[in-house]
Amino acid sequence: SKVGAGDISFDKIVAMVNPESKYVAAGTPYKAEMFIAASSSGVVPTMTYDGKSIPVKNGVGLVEFTATPGSYDASGNARKTFEAAITVPMPGGEDTTYRSVVEYFVVEPVLEIQSKSVDALYLNCGNNLNVQVRALGLAYNPVFTATGGQTFKGAKTGDVTVVPTSSKVVLSVTSNGNRIGSKEFGVRPIPAPEIKAYTATGEVNMKSGISSKTTQLFLRAIPDEGFASFLPEDAKFMVAQAEITLVSGGLGRNVVQANHTADLRAIASSARKGDVLSIEIKRVQRQNFKGQVEEFPRFNRFIQITLN
Repeated sequence: SKVGAGDISFDKIVAMVNPESKYVAAGTPYKAEMFIAASSSGVVPTMTYDGKSIPVKNGVGLVEFTATPGSYDASGNARKTFEAAITVPMPGGEDTTYRSVVEYFVVEPVLEIQSKSVDALYLNCGNNLNVQVRALGLAYNPVFTATGGQTFKGAKTGDVTVVPTSSKVVLSVTSNGNRIGSKEFGVRPIPAPEIKAYTATGEVNMKSGISSKTTQLFLRAIPDEGFASFLPEDAKFMVAQAEITLVSGGLGRNVVQANHTADLRAIASSARKGDVLSIEIKRVQRQNFKGQVEEFPRFNRFIQITLN
């Protein structure tokens, strides 16, 4: 009468594939174990990992947890294990528990930052960075914060604009609520633009000067070439205030106020060959990547143009 009392009738049989990883790089082998799995529709097992219960559906349990950091080896891997336990009620009334220790490895997340310059960022500018963590694959969902600056998340995964507001900025990255890491950047001041003068015919030759009858002058703030190449949207400068003095015989005769455009008609009538236009650039403004206009700090330059 006891024959078969402890047997379980497995009436659900499926093919299972257990890959080493769902993510594989091009040129590297994909490896997986394939086997038959069977379960009984009349038996509802309970399953746990490390003593924690997990949901079971159609005889299959789902193990899901957030991997935590560990003692990483030279390759950046931390070995960890968990105990899987499946408890099956037997037909005779007793329960049987099957246990297995499962090994897995936590890969140390490494921030990979791409930019035209990652050693230092520019103060009060929109420095565009791309931050990736290859170990997370498609699960990478970054959130960026910064001390000593502001961050603006880009349209593509990993894109971020960092706007430093102090002498150094620390960019921190989390993904799905888990801290990934941080990167500290030095912060450079914005290089001062070069002031150049132009007439209607082109740039003024500072050696030969301009005609004493010139009635209009244009003052342009030319950005540093390297800065403009790195951050073109932040390299838009404009002369906001200038004072032009007609100097004759070493004495200032007439003075006109100007900005990026100077009307010289008030002094052209009294200007003579050999006189000098002494131009003091008092204020320069910059338009940032947001389109906002701000004062460029502590700017003062002098230009002297000989009249002929």
